[in-house]
Amino acid sequence: MTTRPETELAMALVTLRDCRARAQRVADDLRERRAEFEAEIAEHIEYARASAAQVAEVENEVRRLALVAFDGENRRPAAGVEIKKFKTIKYDEKVALRWAGVHGLFLKLDVPAFEKFVKQGTMSSLDGIVTLGSEDRAQIATDLDAALGEKP
Repeated sequence: MTTRPETELAMALVTLRDCRARAQRVADDLRERRAEFEAEIAEHIEYARASAAQVAEVENEVRRLALVAFDGENRRPAAGVEIKKFKTIKYDEKVALRWAGVHGLFLKLDVPAFEKFVKQGTMSSLDGIVTLGSEDRAQIATDLDAALGEKP
C-alpha cells in the first residue's frame, strides 16, 4: 500500500514540528545551565581576563625595555629576550589591488557580495559571465503549531 504524497508530507511536518520543539527545549535548558554556570564562575572569568591583560601589558613593557637596552650588536640584552629582525611592509591598498589585477595574482572573489550585486541585475557587463535563473525551494513555516493548528 502506498501513501499519497500529501499524507507523507503531513506526517513529515508533524515529525518536524516535534523535532523542533524538542530541540528548542534542549537549547533552552542548555542556555539556562550555561547562564547558571557562567554566573557561578563570573568572578574567575574576570580574574582570568584581568590576568591576561596584565600579562600583555608587562610583555609590552619588557619588549620596550629590551629595545632600549639593545646596543645594536648584542641581540640578547637579557636572559629570555632576543632582538630579531622582521620584514615590514607598507603599501597603498588601491595600488596593490590594481597591481594584483594586472598580474592576475592574489585575488579572491567576495562571493556573497558578488552574488548580491548580480541579483540586483543592473550590470550588462556580466552578460556571458553569469547566468541568472530561478529554482523552486520549499519554505517551511517557522511556527508549525500555528500552521498545523495543533499542539504537540
